[in-house]
Amino acid sequence: RGAVAVVTGGGRGIGRASALELAASGTAVCVNDTGVALDGTGPGPEVAGAVADEIRTAGGRAMAAVTDARDPRAAKALLAEVEAWAGAPPTVLVHGAGTLRDGMAHRASDEDWEEVLGPHLGVAIQLSRAMLPSIRAAGWGTTISATSLCARSAWPRRSPSSRKRSASIP
Repeated sequence: RGAVAVVTGGGRGIGRASALELAASGTAVCVNDTGVALDGTGPGPEVAGAVADEIRTAGGRAMAAVTDARDPRAAKALLAEVEAWAGAPPTVLVHGAGTLRDGMAHRASDEDWEEVLGPHLGVAIQLSRAMLPSIRAAGWGTTISATSLCARSAWPRRSPSSRKRSASIP
């Protein structure tokens, strides 16, 4: 209770479930989701906004954001926005953002690799780095990065996805 969390990919799937559960436990939640579908189409604020509305309707505290936090400046700006809204810096990061591109490693384009690795690893790295001073100052905090079975065993037609997931396992 009293914690402030940022949930990337919070508009769908595991990210959405994480945002709802955190809010139900009394955590103030920033639902950050650019609204991009797994195939890379459809960016927009509706996805994050719908989950934030659902949380508020249930009596929780939530804000919606559509920040692409691959850039360190964007990550820091998002955290400053969350702190201004919540009245305290976030010390919980649940990272569920990511996109999917089918393809074998040798057939995947550079763009495919960038679009898969950027949202998953880039966002996780930049937000984690930006949050660490607040976590250290608070004396506690946590970062959770969602992964999948394809991280443990390569899926031939999902090479970019397998690599992004395995890279997030310490």
